[in-house]
Amino acid sequence: MLPEERAREKIDKQLIHAGWDIVSRNEYVPKSTSAVKEALMQGNTESDYLLFVDDKAIAVVEAKREENPLGADVEKQAEDYARSPQNWYGLWYSGLIPLVYMANGKKIYFKNMLTDPDGDYVELPEMHSPKKMLSMINQVSEYGALPRLERRGLRDCQYEAGEVHEGRQEEKPCGSCYRQRQDLSSVSGRLQNAALYTNKEDSVLGRQE
Repeated sequence: MLPEERAREKIDKQLIHAGWDIVSRNEYVPKSTSAVKEALMQGNTESDYLLFVDDKAIAVVEAKREENPLGADVEKQAEDYARSPQNWYGLWYSGLIPLVYMANGKKIYFKNMLTDPDGDYVELPEMHSPKKMLSMINQVSEYGALPRLERRGLRDCQYEAGEVHEGRQEEKPCGSCYRQRQDLSSVSGRLQNAALYTNKEDSVLGRQE
């Protein structure tokens, strides 16, 4: 396993332990607490993790290998993402993703861009939960206060809808699950369309990844 992969594995566990669902761009579920991996950002770049609560981007997590000291260069990269979100992302505050994290699997550093943009980073013992992040930006959301569901033992329909139905299981999806699948076009659809557009543009212009 490469050093980057080993660090990402540890960071995934830290996020999951804090209550975040780790998903790829095309797996985003609306009205959830999701950490989207390799989220598209401006300038044909990607944020290692972009965290959403209630379909609004609340935090950027810049991930590096364990040997990386998480210095000024990483701070600038993460803060640039926070200050220039894509225009199709829902936001808690206009033009800003308020919380910035840097992580390497061993250490986690944090800054609140909303209250102390010029301040120093603070080392954390663990990743913040969705509920904690909401409190730090003076916002509330019923989805940020819900416990994270474990997929183990649940059908996909039950997991996505966030509920277990008693009695005979229907082959068709439940109403909540159906509505969620319809809602996917709002955020996940835009993420996927952006990826397709970027790939098409790269092909036409002959840019190298």
